[in-house]
Amino acid sequence: MDAELGSPAYASQNAVSGLRSGYKVNGVVVVTTVSGAWIFKPATAKGAHKAWDQSFCDSASVVHVEGHGYSLVGLFGDGYAKSYSIPGLKEISAVKVSDILDVRRLSEAIVSPTGDVFGWTSPSEMAILNVWGTGLKLYVRGKKLNRLCLTVQQISLHG
Repeated sequence: MDAELGSPAYASQNAVSGLRSGYKVNGVVVVTTVSGAWIFKPATAKGAHKAWDQSFCDSASVVHVEGHGYSLVGLFGDGYAKSYSIPGLKEISAVKVSDILDVRRLSEAIVSPTGDVFGWTSPSEMAILNVWGTGLKLYVRGKKLNRLCLTVQQISLHG
């Protein structure tokens, strides 16, 4: 990531060839594992580390929050989607997704750079949810989800 703008920093052909002319990007590397997250900064600065205390992180991604910058969003084994600030890795929020997604298959879910989560709801159905929500109340299979305001599209894999 570009440490000054917060945007992704790619090692593109133009970026690498710019190194010869002295062009540099002040960047950081964001790494997540099942047991924690690290932000590695250049050797002259201190990075950040966050250990997951309660449960394992099954899937994570750096997500752009429109008008607010970037955060780290992860899906955890306790059934919650949690967001963390960058660069401090302080918890911003947590919402329960186990009411919609199958917790046993969270490691197969994908968190997109826009905050959409694509995951399994059953052995043959998937859903797309947005972790930032729409502000509308959602009813799924007769259950009212109080803490989660998500946009959900279900996809059936039955022919």
